[in-house]
Parts: sequence; structure tokens; C-alpha cells
Amino acid sequence: MRLMISAVVVVYIGYFFPSYVLLDYYLSITREWALNPTLDRALYSAFAYYFLPVIAFFVLFVSARRDKHWKQYLTSWPRNVCTWGEGALILIGVISLNSVSNYLQYIIFDWFSPGSWQAQSYNFTPLFSASDGVIDWSSVLRSALDGVLISPVIEELLFRYLLFVIFRSIFGVTNAALLSSLIFASIHQWALDAFMSGAFLCWVFERYRRLGVVIVIHACHNLFILLYDLVYYLSTQLHFNPWEAVDISIIALQVGYLVIFSLFIDYQRRGFKER
Repeated sequence: MRLMISAVVVVYIGYFFPSYVLLDYYLSITREWALNPTLDRALYSAFAYYFLPVIAFFVLFVSARRDKHWKQYLTSWPRNVCTWGEGALILIGVISLNSVSNYLQYIIFDWFSPGSWQAQSYNFTPLFSASDGVIDWSSVLRSALDGVLISPVIEELLFRYLLFVIFRSIFGVTNAALLSSLIFASIHQWALDAFMSGAFLCWVFERYRRLGVVIVIHACHNLFILLYDLVYYLSTQLHFNPWEAVDISIIALQVGYLVIFSLFIDYQRRGFKER
């Protein structure tokens, strides 16, 4: 229990604190600096989103190594081997799940706060900079480094490799997945997407017990979104805005895929039990 409380505190110091508390103080200090705005933002991002989370992971990892349940879980033999085909199916599942959750958010926003969804579409921040059809490829590179190489590694280490396993030893698989995903969602702008994909990745980690699998799935998902936005911009001269793109027919197809995917996994599980 002490390790669980420490884990929650450490994660919020590493993520929530720099995003929502430290930022105001940082802006008040740097307001007088004669820095390039891009450099100023890069300095803050490097400190708040990379340096502090790495420290948080290190502190949590040192504490978790003393816990026997965490050691036993991570040294247990994986129940399944993830093939390339299964990895592709899981990746499509994550993408479909996020799209469906986006539609659910649209329904919730429209029901409880009419007009707020449209307001969010105007406040949407694109993944890269572009103007008059000219793409700033350095911003694309920064997005790729952040979303494909850095964030998936840090987030999977913290939320699946450490937090999920710590919670699992106390609450069991389902509750641990829900609780760790709730914390994961609380540090993301797209809360429902993050919660559902976080729970899904907990299931993937529980199924294969290989950190590399969830990191690759997470990275490929982020890469898909970036490439999709690039292709969309090159063809329309507009950024893909998920706050505006709600297509019922596509959502229906993705729901159907998720149902088929669930049946496939259930079939595999039954076959595994029989063996």
C-alpha cells in the first residue's frame, strides 16, 4: 500500500505538477527573458516533460525493486508470444478504439454542453506547423521525436511497467488497469481517448508481459496519427482536426472491427486454456 501511494505521488509530481502548476511560475519568470519563443518553449518542454518524468521513473523504479510482487510478476513467463500479425491487429484495435472514444466524447459534449465541442475545434493544436501549404519539417521532426521515440517509452515505463504492476498486486488486473488508466488520462488533454487506450494497453501488457510490445504499439499508434495528419494536409492544405472529423459510417466499421477483434481474442483464450 505504501508503494502504491508513493507511485501515485511520484507520477503526479513528474507529470501533473509541471503541466498545471510549474508552467505558471515558469511563464512569470521567463516573461522578461529575451529568448526566441521557440527556444523558450523547448527549454520548458525539456525540463517539464522529459527531465522530471525521468526522475519520477527512476525514483519509482528504485522503490518498486524492493517489492516482491512486482519482481515476481515481471520475471514470470509471458503467456503468449506476440506475432507480427497479432501486433498489427492490436494496433488497428487501438486506433479504432480511440476513434470510437472520440465519437463518444462528441455525444457527451453535445449532450451536456451544446456548442463546447465546436469551441474545442477552434482551439485544436496541430501536430506540426504549416502555412499556405508549406510544411515546417523541423516541427514534424520534433513531433516524431516526442510522440514516437520519447513519450511512448517514458509513459509505458511509468504507467504499464510500474504503476499497473504495482496496482495489480493490490487490486487485481481489472481494477489496476482502470485505476492506472484513470491516472494516465488525467495528464492528457484527450482524457477519454487516453483512458480507453491506457486500459487497452494494460490488457496487452498483461497478455504478453513484454514491455517492448506496448512501447512499439504506442509508438506505432502515434506515428500513424502523425503520418495521417501529414497526408491529410498535403491533399487538403488543412490539418486533420479530430474535433471536426466525426463520420458515423467509419465509426460503425470500427465498432464492428472491435467486436470481431474481441471475438478473435476470446477464441484464442479458449484455445490456450484447452492446451
